[in-house]
Amino acid sequence: MGCARAAAPQSLPPANEQYRTGYQQGLKDTLATCEKNPPKNLAPDPNWQSGYDKGAEAALGSKRCTGS
Repeated sequence: MGCARAAAPQSLPPANEQYRTGYQQGLKDTLATCEKNPPKNLAPDPNWQSGYDKGAEAALGSKRCTGS
């Protein structure tokens, strides 16, 4: 007879998923205006915020926002 394990409680997605989601949102928001704005919603996670900031940085350096 094996040990039964209780299901893990629902939690936030893994850090890399939070980062990826934040990055995509930061890229999208910033490409829309070519200005870095704070997230529309409160950052749910520090990894998400880090991704958002990097996505915004990438957008600001893109051809679309630099005109190059």
